[in-house]
Amino acid sequence: MKPYSFRDVGFDFNVPGLIQKFMKGKNAIEAVFNSEHTLQDVAADGQAQYSLTADRSATIKFRFQKTSEMNKVFALAWGAQEGSTDVVGNIQILIHDSYRGDQLSLINCAIKKFSDIKYEKEAGEMEWEVWAERMIPILGA
Repeated sequence: MKPYSFRDVGFDFNVPGLIQKFMKGKNAIEAVFNSEHTLQDVAADGQAQYSLTADRSATIKFRFQKTSEMNKVFALAWGAQEGSTDVVGNIQILIHDSYRGDQLSLINCAIKKFSDIKYEKEAGEMEWEVWAERMIPILGA
């Protein structure tokens, strides 16, 4: 069994013609499919029917330390998407764990909203939520 370390996880963030950034280090990333892939319907006679859906959309949450440079990158991307319909849905993200070989391709993304900003005793984190039209996971370990 391979160990896990956040230092092995990084991601590429690409806004065509504007931003291309690679980030590695202490980030929290959570990726969740928006719907079930297989649906089941059970009739009155107890027989099941299964349906496959084509929906591979996902919601991804990125949490960065408040002092992380990635907050500025996400803010610039959000601003670009607010100013141009060419950017909305055209952000591409590749998340990878270099040690275990895991890879998540996030295709045709848009930033859902600007991160909440808090000024507190401790610096804390900023969270950015991204919608992806399609998520393709490949687990290596």
